[in-house]
Amino acid sequence: MFLFQEFILSLLLLSIFFSRSSTLDKRLHLSSTPSSSSSYPKHSPMELTGDRDILVQFFKETSLSSHWSRSFRWLQAFSSHCDWFGVICDNSERVIELHLPSNQLSGTLPAILQYLDQLSILDLSENSLTGDVNLFQLQNLTNLKVLNLAGNHLTGLIFQEQNSGGNNKVK
Repeated sequence: MFLFQEFILSLLLLSIFFSRSSTLDKRLHLSSTPSSSSSYPKHSPMELTGDRDILVQFFKETSLSSHWSRSFRWLQAFSSHCDWFGVICDNSERVIELHLPSNQLSGTLPAILQYLDQLSILDLSENSLTGDVNLFQLQNLTNLKVLNLAGNHLTGLIFQEQNSGGNNKVK
């Protein structure tokens, strides 16, 4: 009887270990950032557990000097992030599209967006975003098909190529 109890206790401890390690694996998946850049988030990616946390941080970083003109359901505790204004998700509740044009977003383009790795459309046009767009911010967005940042006050290599007639899909 004692061996059976010891066996059950071992199984219980293993299940606790593996459930914690899978949460850690999800968090570690978000922690792969390039080694140097001045525009990376001020928080640790280890704190993020999913697309909702990323969107919350994005909201905080783009509403510092003004309030969004449309923020229906954003940050409501009992609503899915997939129901938030401008957010479209797939069946797994991963963000695949973010549409926030003309919404009074302000500040710099948050580097946190690089962790929305299923994103295929990003439309932040006609806002008040400023600063330099670093290509490292976009390198994890391998599914990105449409990037519309027109009508902001952004600078950087992407915009220099666009203005000089480069062949890219950045608006």
